[in-house]
Amino acid sequence: MVAAARRRALRDGSAAARLSHPNIVTLYDVALDNDEPWMVMEYVPSVGLNQALELSTRLTPMLVAQLGAQVADALETAHRAGLLHRDIQPGNVLITNGRSPGRVKLAGFGLAHPADAEFGHLNVIGTPGFLAPEVARGEDASPASDVFSLGATLYAALEGCSPYGPSDDLVGQLNHAVSGTIRRPRRHDPVMDVVLRMLAADATERPTMVAARNALARIAAGEDSGVAFILSAPLQVAPGETPPWQRRSAVDVSRTGVAPRPSSIVSARRSPQSAPLWSNSTGSPAPEPRFKPQPFVPEPEVVVYTEYDDEELADLMSTRKLSLIVALMLLTLGLSATIIIGIIVSQI
Repeated sequence: MVAAARRRALRDGSAAARLSHPNIVTLYDVALDNDEPWMVMEYVPSVGLNQALELSTRLTPMLVAQLGAQVADALETAHRAGLLHRDIQPGNVLITNGRSPGRVKLAGFGLAHPADAEFGHLNVIGTPGFLAPEVARGEDASPASDVFSLGATLYAALEGCSPYGPSDDLVGQLNHAVSGTIRRPRRHDPVMDVVLRMLAADATERPTMVAARNALARIAAGEDSGVAFILSAPLQVAPGETPPWQRRSAVDVSRTGVAPRPSSIVSARRSPQSAPLWSNSTGSPAPEPRFKPQPFVPEPEVVVYTEYDDEELADLMSTRKLSLIVALMLLTLGLSATIIIGIIVSQI
């Protein structure tokens, strides 16, 4: 079984390595080292969507529409190559914060599998809060299953939690997943309408990945930009608005006493305290501390040496020999070992 899993990892990883898309974390190579499969992947300085939601709880519909369209475009490329992702969830949706900030990258393709892969009793693969109902029931996954999981991820971005409920109730999530029961959303807008169609319990009633991508891209484009721009541009926010993944948590503010001021992703004027998570700006140098820590220098160890001349050394050796003889005599008389040790120590 272990050998079969290794062969499958090499086969599936090699298939994923053939994917090339600007919104997919690139898998460069898969190799065995000490009979263990290792994957060499693109390093992406980024913030996970799950982290952004921890700071903001939910995102704006327009932001979710653009993010969803780009992820759907990446998944459509994978489906055309015959690969299913199987684990689309906020932790696998990355937003870059390196030299090209605001780019969406879908991770986890190192664990993707061909659509016709057989898993036997291990057929249920994915995160409970984002599983398609048919997958939760142990049925075969399909491109429609990825459509559902993407819809569940976008639902979480809009509502702040999985369509199956809070993440701390895994049993409840699995029960809802098996039955295909989702929470009634608190908001209704064109983006949520598309998401709800993606979350249809019946896989045949869901839109294709291409249809979902186009619908989300058209909403995000509006009247100001085209679909092609939405699919290729960094995530857009309103001027003066701080992107949610740039916001600092209350813990950070309580530690520093400084709350970040709003900023735009196109603004280059940022205070050092409010440098966003995805910013490649280093800010101003830190102020010189009032008290500089001094390096620890251990005090030299003092070692005392006693010199003896030949006569003193002979007397010392004679005393120790005498102590040993007395100890042996006491031992033959049956005295306790404690007395013997005390005599020896006192004479040394």
